Amino acid sequence: AYSSCAFRAAPSAPAAHIIAMFALRPAAMRLSPAASQIVTRSLATEAGASSGLVRAPIQVFGIAGRYAHAVFSAGSKKKALDDVSGDFRKLRSRLGADKQFADFMASPLLSRADKVKGVAIFAKKDGVGAVTANLLETMASNNRLGSLTSVMDAFEKIMSAHRGQVRCDVTTAKPLDARNRKDLEATLARFLAKGQTLVIDSKVDPAIIGGMIVSIGEKHIDMSMNTKLTRMMALLKESV
Repeated sequence: AYSSCAFRAAPSAPAAHIIAMFALRPAAMRLSPAASQIVTRSLATEAGASSGLVRAPIQVFGIAGRYAHAVFSAGSKKKALDDVSGDFRKLRSRLGADKQFADFMASPLLSRADKVKGVAIFAKKDGVGAVTANLLETMASNNRLGSLTSVMDAFEKIMSAHRGQVRCDVTTAKPLDARNRKDLEATLARFLAKGQTLVIDSKVDPAIIGGMIVSIGEKHIDMSMNTKLTRMMALLKESV
């Protein structure tokens, strides 16, 4: 189980800065007893223990995976998975557009109590749901907000599987034209089970020279020209 944090009665200097950032009165920084209890129960308990969790369709490991599985379980129980996905889109947008907010989330200098208060303000101001607000407060209380993007990525992987989507990463030396993309989709469709849909994430990396690298599920196929040349050079060195 994760430890709870101690709350100060008055906001510190960093906390006052957060107040100004969100244009709220200092009184809004104080968490109610109910809000304090949220931080030390529910999601925090779920992130630290597997009992009672709703099983996800895939397993994601690491710290990000533990939080993502806890959010998926909490969202499933409250029938709020789509709401959580929407909240995460808000968070990504805010992190990308608001440098002050991004710096606050990543700062190692702010206390845990100040971060809990700050994310509570964000949750209220941006209207995020209870599950997401609980996640943010729990991560803040455990000094894990720096892993938030990884948690959101892990959650979206779980949600893709929940929706029957199979994600495929394709790396090519130059962008695929319509014909090559259609041929690739037809080939990759053979790996899908009934009811699954393919979602391709295309990336361009000139360093592979030619060919492509494909990752789908647990399968990884490297057909890049760079890899072929590297293997050929290794064989030539062995033969000398």
